[in-house]
Amino acid sequence: MELKNRIFPYPIYSSIQEESDYSSKPFEVSINMEKDAKNGLLKLIINWKVHEKALEYEIAEDRVCFALHIECPSTTFYSLIKTRDSSFSIELKLSDLNQTVQIVSMLIASKPIENYGSSNLHGLFQGQSYFFERGNIIGIGDSYKINVKKDVDKFKQIKSLFEINMHSGQNKQISYHISSDTSKIHISIPREDYEYYESAGQNPSLKSTLDSLFIIPVLSELLSRIKYEESLNFEDIWVEAILKAYQRVSNSEINEENRLEIKPVVDCQKIYNDPLINSFEYILKVGQERQNGDE
Repeated sequence: MELKNRIFPYPIYSSIQEESDYSSKPFEVSINMEKDAKNGLLKLIINWKVHEKALEYEIAEDRVCFALHIECPSTTFYSLIKTRDSSFSIELKLSDLNQTVQIVSMLIASKPIENYGSSNLHGLFQGQSYFFERGNIIGIGDSYKINVKKDVDKFKQIKSLFEINMHSGQNKQISYHISSDTSKIHISIPREDYEYYESAGQNPSLKSTLDSLFIIPVLSELLSRIKYEESLNFEDIWVEAILKAYQRVSNSEINEENRLEIKPVVDCQKIYNDPLINSFEYILKVGQERQNGDE
C-alpha cells in the first residue's frame, strides 16, 4: 500500500514538509522493531506526534485517530491498527510474515468531521473548510518496508520441507501445493495410495522407495521451476531450502544468473541422498534373501 498526497481532493498533513498542505511542523512517526525469534514474534514500538493544532483538537475530540496499516503480500497477512495513544507497541507472529512487510502510518477520520479548517493550510486549500467522512485519510506518515527472513536451517534435512497428505476429495491424481508462507511443500495423494503409503511406511527400510515414488518427482519439478521460471522469487523459503541443499551436495552455489546449470532429474536424486539407488539396493537385498531361502 502506497499513499501519495496528490490523490486526495482535500488537504493532507504529511511527514514530509514539501508534500504537506500545512505550514506547521510535519507529522512525526517513528517505528522501532525487535525480533523475538525464541517466541516467534516481531515487536513494533511506535511513537507519533502531531504539530498541527486543528488536528490536535480533532484527536482530543475522538474524531481523528492514528492508524497503522501492516501488510505482507507473500503471506496475504493484513492488519489495521487504530489508536489515539501517541506511544504504543504491538506484537506480530513471525509465522504470519515472510519476506517484505509493508507498514504505512496515517491519520484517519474516526467520525465525520464538518467545517474543518486551519489557519496553517496553504496553497489551494488556504481559507477553505472541508467535510471529512468517517475513514477518510487526512494525514500520511512515514512508510516502512522490512524484510523478515525465515530460518531455513531447519530444512537442513530436505525431507522436512515436504509433507504428504491424503486428498480430501475424490481426486485420483498426485498433486502438490506450496504453503502461503512458502515454508512447506504439501503433496496430496489419493486415499487408496495414501493408505498404502501409511502401511508401507511402518517399515523403515521402505522409506527410500516411498520417497522415490512421491517426493522425488515433485522435487524434480521444483528444480525445473527454479531453473526456468523467470518470475520465481528466490527469497521464498522453499527455494532457499532447496538451493542450500544443492550447495551442500555439489559445493557450488546457484543463483538467478547461473540457474541454467541445474539438472533437475539428476540433481533431485543427489539432493535427496540418492533414494533411487537405495531403493534398488533394498530390492536386490530382499530378492537375494528370498533366493537364499528357496535354496
